[in-house]
Amino acid sequence: MKLSLILVSSPFSCRNHYRQSAAITGAESGKCYYTLTFAVTFPHAEDVCYLAYHYPYTYTALMTHLDVLEKSVNPKQVYFRQEVLCQTLGGNSCPLVTITAMPESNSAGHLEQLRQRPYQVITARVHPGESNASWVMKGTLEFLVSSDPVARLLRENFIFKIIPMLNPDGVINGKNGPREQQPTSKTLSYVRVKPRGFGIKYLSSGHEMPRVKWNNQGLFPPDSMTVVLNQNVCYKVALRTFSKLSMRPDKNHWSHRCSLRGGDLNRQWLSPSAHLQPTIYHAKGLLHYLGSIGRRPMVFCDFHGHSQKRNVFLYGCSIKETLWQAESAVGTSNLLEDVSYRTLPKVLDKLAPAFTLSSCSFLVEKSRASTARVVVWREMGVSRSYTLESSYCGCNQGPYQQPPPLEQVSSFPFQEERGQIVP
Repeated sequence: MKLSLILVSSPFSCRNHYRQSAAITGAESGKCYYTLTFAVTFPHAEDVCYLAYHYPYTYTALMTHLDVLEKSVNPKQVYFRQEVLCQTLGGNSCPLVTITAMPESNSAGHLEQLRQRPYQVITARVHPGESNASWVMKGTLEFLVSSDPVARLLRENFIFKIIPMLNPDGVINGKNGPREQQPTSKTLSYVRVKPRGFGIKYLSSGHEMPRVKWNNQGLFPPDSMTVVLNQNVCYKVALRTFSKLSMRPDKNHWSHRCSLRGGDLNRQWLSPSAHLQPTIYHAKGLLHYLGSIGRRPMVFCDFHGHSQKRNVFLYGCSIKETLWQAESAVGTSNLLEDVSYRTLPKVLDKLAPAFTLSSCSFLVEKSRASTARVVVWREMGVSRSYTLESSYCGCNQGPYQQPPPLEQVSSFPFQEERGQIVP
């Protein structure tokens, strides 16, 4: 057994020169981005190490987990079915899982009772970098098929339609490029050059990191880019990486939220393309179909990861609260609204130690108009339409309370055992 210690030390955070645009923040502009730097000590020479933003959860892990769950359930008690929702742009299968309780018998009454169970639709991992959403989904799936009395009660009263990974291509390829945009001459002519992660592997192997000659803005026409390298293999990786990162030089939209095409799939729900955004197109089609047969979901919930707030919380939709927050001149006293959207957050606040009601928000912002939560609420009339956010930063309350993230980084050694990072 190989056991080694990877030491992380000297964390330092500072504000950098990048600013958030009004397109991202709405009316507010000028908010800053920050840079975190730290030193990593690798224990072995000629080793290959990978650094992850959060605990990884791969597409292969998901498919293996689904197979294990399907084999573990009692088919006489639990209905567990795997299907393929669609094929992605990259040719990968997007799984669709159905979970409910088997009918007590094949009698007409029991079968009708099964058909009349309301639906709950749960999705996750539309953003590849939010691997914590997959871990929450893993726990959700395991609980729903368990022998826990609450899980049994849920299966007997609901049919769960679950899409555990909306963006398999992004998870598989680690897409980390420009957000989706229409091609223009500028888009195809310039590269926004930023230090990327391709050098980590070579650094840990003793090779030199590519030394890139920058101009003041980091902008180069691809044919005049100058990269000085000592390792030819590293040069090829660098060239391939840079060649794929074409975008307009006046934009700085780099993230871990992208699809294979380079766009944020959670901004495509208004009018998804069957060819370019097939998982969103077919997920929306499933929801429309349920509505068309009079089986509109009781709950829709999309699992995400959050990079700023602590704990777990929900975003919902309320037109009244949106108008109140905006201090709108439109009167709300005569406005009728189904307030059941508040039930689930209040229940979770009482039952779930990691959940915090004070971080929940029910505002419908213009910048979120094309997200799953808002489109399902507005177009399909699902009043309990939520985004479930789980923090990268852990909890600061209850039994899961942890020290601030920077303290963890500075004082917490990691053990590496057979390729797995074990705290």
